[in-house]
Amino acid sequence: MDFAITGSRTRLRRPWLRPLYALTLLLPLLLCASPRAHAQAGGGTSLDAEFHDEYDQPASVTLRPNPAPAASPAAAAPTSAPAAPPSAATTSAAASAASDSERAADANANANASAPASDPEAQAARQARVLSSWHGATGGVHLVDASSGLPGSVRLSLGFDYFRGSNFLYAGDTDENVGGTLAMSLSPIDHLEVFGSLANHANSNNLSDPILMQIVGDLLLGVKGYTAVLPWLDLGGDLRLVFLNTVGDLGIVAKGTSLGLRGDATADLRRLPEALPLIFRGNLDYLLDNSGQLIRATEDARYNALLPSTRRARANEDRNLLTRAERFGLGIDRVDLLTFGVGVEVPLQVAEDSYIQPLMEWTLGLPVNRQGYNCLAVNTNARAGQADGCLAFQKLAAAPSILTLGARVLPPLAGFSAMIGFDIGLLGTSRFVRELAPTRPWALLVNLAYGADVRKPKPQLLVAPAASAPGLAVLTPAHAKSRVVGLVVDQAIGAPVVGAAVRYPGRELTAQLTADDGRFTSYELDAGEVSFEISHPDYESRSCAVTITEHDVAAPSPGGPQASAPAATASGLQPVAADGSPLSAAPITPALAAPQARNEIPLRCELVARPRAGRLHGSVVSQSGSPVGSAVVDISGPAQRSAQSDARGELVVEGLASGTYSARVDAPGFLIKVQTFVVVAGSDSQLRLTLSEKPKDSLVTVTAREVKIRHQINFKPASAEIESSSDELLGEIADVLSRNLQVKRVQVQGHTDNRGDPAQNLQLSQQRAESVVQWLVRSGLAPERLEAKGYGDSHPIVPNLTPGNRARNRRVQFIITDQ
Repeated sequence: MDFAITGSRTRLRRPWLRPLYALTLLLPLLLCASPRAHAQAGGGTSLDAEFHDEYDQPASVTLRPNPAPAASPAAAAPTSAPAAPPSAATTSAAASAASDSERAADANANANASAPASDPEAQAARQARVLSSWHGATGGVHLVDASSGLPGSVRLSLGFDYFRGSNFLYAGDTDENVGGTLAMSLSPIDHLEVFGSLANHANSNNLSDPILMQIVGDLLLGVKGYTAVLPWLDLGGDLRLVFLNTVGDLGIVAKGTSLGLRGDATADLRRLPEALPLIFRGNLDYLLDNSGQLIRATEDARYNALLPSTRRARANEDRNLLTRAERFGLGIDRVDLLTFGVGVEVPLQVAEDSYIQPLMEWTLGLPVNRQGYNCLAVNTNARAGQADGCLAFQKLAAAPSILTLGARVLPPLAGFSAMIGFDIGLLGTSRFVRELAPTRPWALLVNLAYGADVRKPKPQLLVAPAASAPGLAVLTPAHAKSRVVGLVVDQAIGAPVVGAAVRYPGRELTAQLTADDGRFTSYELDAGEVSFEISHPDYESRSCAVTITEHDVAAPSPGGPQASAPAATASGLQPVAADGSPLSAAPITPALAAPQARNEIPLRCELVARPRAGRLHGSVVSQSGSPVGSAVVDISGPAQRSAQSDARGELVVEGLASGTYSARVDAPGFLIKVQTFVVVAGSDSQLRLTLSEKPKDSLVTVTAREVKIRHQINFKPASAEIESSSDELLGEIADVLSRNLQVKRVQVQGHTDNRGDPAQNLQLSQQRAESVVQWLVRSGLAPERLEAKGYGDSHPIVPNLTPGNRARNRRVQFIITDQ
């Protein structure tokens, strides 16, 4: 007897489907933990930015910095020239120029990949471009950085790997391995990163049993801490937990959970005074690998299934052990790994905001037998044509060692990146031992990633020249305008209208949408009458207006009495006279630097609701999926309608009030189908009606007192649950009753044989009759036409003397009680 590794998936018998299947394993990744199944053989953003940039613009400040002590008359000369008061246009142009200058500086900083460490903006730009490694933590492909992205940034990546080869695990075999990994990392604060990944793999080998094995949903969660010890050198460490799903069942096995501890070092030579586009990485990782715990029960069962006459002692028996194909397909190691890794990445800027970053990594895993596994030694060279060996004899020849070559591409599209690379197996690809899973000779790696900075932008302070009478610097407000705070509601019920479009007729301003509370806040507006055009698909459009007076937009007074204070202000800026000399009297107090309070004008706009109706899009098909034309569909509910499907089996019904409806479908050659659906006002409802063909030989007939059935309805033993094999019969019963409306009421009777307790038989017969009634009601029959009645064993139709007679007495009858 052979105990095969089984799981919750079935064998894929078409080899070309295997890569496709492995890719589709990524679809359930939104579920938090899919089972490890080893199968048997077989634009709103730009609008917000536009709005908030304008909304948050602070008042411009007219201050001069403290003049530095003059070393010579020549040095002091620039400060002695009188300053002419600029015009408002000059002030606005200066503010605009300052804003443009800052944006240009930001762009230059972002484009400069190798600015020195003394440039904090360039360092922030480099941090914004960090990428995730294969399992989430920021770094290269398999190596991890001792650093992270900007605080508040998040990264997502989706990786695919693929290998196919012959004579790999066995002489003459063909092996195909494909997988996908979804990874994420988050940098909540400086010096901390949280990361995780969810991985799926499928492996097929034509000479293994089972042929196909799958790993579905292995979950990794980790946390990393780090710090800079030199301007160009970071050190850190991370801890991760690997939750492995069970073999042949569902759920995570606690004893199979593995723990990884890793030390990380990163040397970023772009931070040197003489910057170089080079990043060096080094990792030292120890993985307490408990994956071997997942298959102990399988090997025990295989050993116990061996014939006692042929079974050898456990220390000498190898027929029960996992094969190399199973270890490879399931990723099973019986020892820990101490892994050394070094790598280099070269970030090269090829165009503005575009980079190509070649990289190379090398890793070597040294097995550590913490688990005390005793390998069953056999006389072998451990190659593809021989039996598995042991680490004690093969040593480093069986250890996993991989060289990774690849390149990352960062296009101008902000946040996006792609990577293509190859894993080249250096060791462990041709010498196979029982302690370790084999290493792939090569693998193609493809990764797509996206990163985003979710922090709020910092407010900017715009500095403008003095615009006051000579002798005193003053503060001037940036805007003397108001905003309208509007509320859009339903006229009839006063409920807020969400998602109403707010437009500004005659003004070149982007439209807005009302929030969840029906409110909106306008752009800053000048005095005068302002009109708003409010529209919503469910309401009649309306224009609402408000008048902004000069008083509403008047700037606040600079403040009250000026008190004596030290010449230097709290910000380190000093008021100066027109000749550049400091003023000792009437200084600018810090209170004057406070931003101007916003002037907000309320507006309430009421919309009239349009008649609310929905629409039904229906399709009528057969059980094979073919369209059914000329099907009559009668709709009942809050509204009554009738429609007929076209040649494509489709139909559209307009003007349905919201509510629950019942659709009755009748088509030649098919059983009547009744199905309920819901219509929501202002939306389209989709309904697919699948019809069953009428049987050529009817099983149901109607007599004067009974709806007779030629076959019996089957239930599960000692249960009221109807077997699915009876669905076709029940469908025909529902069709007959739907067509014979003269039958006003039917008693559905349940009967049993005389075996067992009579009281229990009575209860079971009642439950079975009720199950049949419920089935028919779900199919569309009116509940008032049906009555469930159980009789137990009190009404046999034949003596309960033989098994055949008892089977005849176990029945359901449909007796007509009113017509």
